[in-house]
Amino acid sequence: MKSIPTSFPSTKSLFLNILTLSLLCSACLCKIHVDISNHLPDGSPSLTVRCQSRDDDLGYQELFPNQSSYTWAFRPAWFSTTLYFCHFFWDGKDAVFDVYNEDWGVDYCAQYVLLSGRYNIMISDTCYWQVTADGIYLSKTSDPVSSEGPWLQMHNWGDK
Repeated sequence: MKSIPTSFPSTKSLFLNILTLSLLCSACLCKIHVDISNHLPDGSPSLTVRCQSRDDDLGYQELFPNQSSYTWAFRPAWFSTTLYFCHFFWDGKDAVFDVYNEDWGVDYCAQYVLLSGRYNIMISDTCYWQVTADGIYLSKTSDPVSSEGPWLQMHNWGDK
């Protein structure tokens, strides 16, 4: 009588399978947000922004100083190809650049908190952009004094 081989996945392979499944599910369920705020001087001309991806043209948005920000959300593509870029126009100046590029990974947009000293938990999945008279800044948080994501100047007016 032949014995029937029985094999159970090792703990390591089971863990890798669960991790892979978890990453695939999070890629299709997680929404990324882009938040653009106008911090130009009061009384200055409005900021006009046109944002696009390869598939979506979000049209022109007009933002006035200190009004609510312009925000949208999307799900990243399966194969790391998601890219949104915007063209900013203000007072005869302009700048064009990527506001979200999936190649960045979590370096620019995701904010994590350490839970119980062992696990990182994502608490934000937003790219915060702030437009000022001297350039355009990016942060992982909208909080101007957070140690998790200070505002970094990423672009000057005239960047192409």
